[in-house]
Order: sequence, then C-alpha cells, then structure tokens
Amino acid sequence: MKIKRSNKKISRRYILCFACLFLVSLHVFTFVRAFSSGATMQEIYSKEQKLKAENSEIAKQLIIKSSLSKVEEEAPRLGFSKPLDTFYLEPEENVAKIP
Repeated sequence: MKIKRSNKKISRRYILCFACLFLVSLHVFTFVRAFSSGATMQEIYSKEQKLKAENSEIAKQLIIKSSLSKVEEEAPRLGFSKPLDTFYLEPEENVAKIP
C-alpha cells in the first residue's frame, strides 16, 4: 500500500508541476501578445499623427490655391484671358429642315 500512496503523491506532483508550467507559459504568452499589441498601437498612433499633419498641410494649400487672387494670377499662364473683341453666334438656317 505504501508504494501506491507514493505513486499517487508522485503523480499529483507531476500534475501540479505541469499545471504550474502551463500557467506560467500562458502568462508569458499573454504578456508577449499584450506587448506586441502595444507596439502596434503606437505605430498606428504615429501614422495617424503623420496623416493628420499631412491633411492640414493639404487643406492649407487648397485654401491658398483656390483663392480668387491666386486664380486670377494663374489664369493668363494657363491660357485664359479676356477676349479683345466680342464674337456673337447668329442662328442659321436648319440643316435638316423638313420641306
């Protein structure tokens, strides 16, 4: 009977050690996942800040380039100018007129 009791104690020790080892490895695994999630969040936050800065810069450029004074300066360079004389189109005879 003593042998069986000692085998039960040994098997309980193995089970207890296995359970502790499993819990420690589970704790390490969750710590590593949490740490990597934090690094990922920091990277996303950094990209978000960069995009916000770029967005505000583009908004400033849009306001500057769409102002009337800037459009007036750029119009002659792009080929838009005030006509020197006025040209009127007059109605002509219909081409496909029914007789």
